[in-house]
Amino acid sequence: MRTTHRDKDVLAEIGEGRFWLREQLQELFFKATQGPQKAQERLRKLHKDKLVKRKRVGSQGGYIYYIDKWSEKYNHWLLINWVKVAFVSQAKSWHKVSVFNREYVYGDLRTDALIAIDNMTTKKRMVCFLEADNATHPFVDKYAKVFDKLEVSLETPWWYANGFPKVLVVTNRVEKVKEIVEGSPVRYCVATLDEIRKDVFGCLR
Repeated sequence: MRTTHRDKDVLAEIGEGRFWLREQLQELFFKATQGPQKAQERLRKLHKDKLVKRKRVGSQGGYIYYIDKWSEKYNHWLLINWVKVAFVSQAKSWHKVSVFNREYVYGDLRTDALIAIDNMTTKKRMVCFLEADNATHPFVDKYAKVFDKLEVSLETPWWYANGFPKVLVVTNRVEKVKEIVEGSPVRYCVATLDEIRKDVFGCLR
């Protein structure tokens, strides 16, 4: 099978995001034209040519596509990727998703993603951190210490240009997370995956 430019983009995205559903890749690469049939066809051929692996989880579930080793943390990566899909698919024509850096590390801080959205008309940039909470560990306000350090720092990272970014938390335990971060100097925006998929930009307002 001849590999197209789109195939190469799909493979690069799968490699970076690790675990993907067909629906997610369809939104990013096939939505404007062919839809699910074309997405299924290309993923089937990429799998046949051994360029991607796939695994079905549960009797009713669709395939999960990946390139490297399988991980039982696949749900965590799927959640992160749903957020990227939401930003890309819901962005206006004047928006550009300039940064979507998964597993971003700054000092002692590790965040699930650092995201930057540029408004090409106003030249303004919106930056946020992402926490994909699968409720497998206690949730903690790990950003407050970084906030305090940057308040008095003479050298700050580029994403601090307009102050400390908001933290978007995607979780199924919204009230519990809100209770934990209440009183934090960091602005947390807590939402469910359903809310993110409907209006991710609204969740950040």
